[in-house]
Amino acid sequence: MCLNRLREASHFGDGETSFFNSPEIHILQSRLDFAKELGADYTLLANGHGLVTAADLIKANIGEVNAAFECSGATSSLQLGIKCLKRRGILVTVGRGTPEVSLNVSQILQKELEIRGIFRYANCYQKALDLVSSGKVGLSRFVTHRFPLEESEQALKAAHDGNGVKIMISSFNKN
Repeated sequence: MCLNRLREASHFGDGETSFFNSPEIHILQSRLDFAKELGADYTLLANGHGLVTAADLIKANIGEVNAAFECSGATSSLQLGIKCLKRRGILVTVGRGTPEVSLNVSQILQKELEIRGIFRYANCYQKALDLVSSGKVGLSRFVTHRFPLEESEQALKAAHDGNGVKIMISSFNKN
């Protein structure tokens, strides 16, 4: 589950969608530590785990999940989501990876899974803005590094190296 989705999940309780047992899978330990701070029930450092092993670890620790949000665009993450979903679960793909991916259609059909796509968060902006402006969702913890425009190269290097969560480049002087 993506960090932003994990943070927002507690604000969408509709009695039908369960966001409990929220796993966060990532290749950077710092992101997993941050996910724990936000309330992830289980984290998994994906490095070195094959698809089956990762799915088995998740299911052994928290069981199958009702919904999975794939935010990286990695085909392996979509495949992992399918393996970890309960029967009649929902896979939401937010990340953008390659235009074509290989998925196990038999498993999708047998589990009667629903796959939903979100393109650039279309039709989500107003709800997101309302949550932020009401104070129900805070974003300040996500911006972990700030750089002036003159230090854009260092900001891009920090992002490339996996430092921080969200890195902001500002052209405005705060003085």
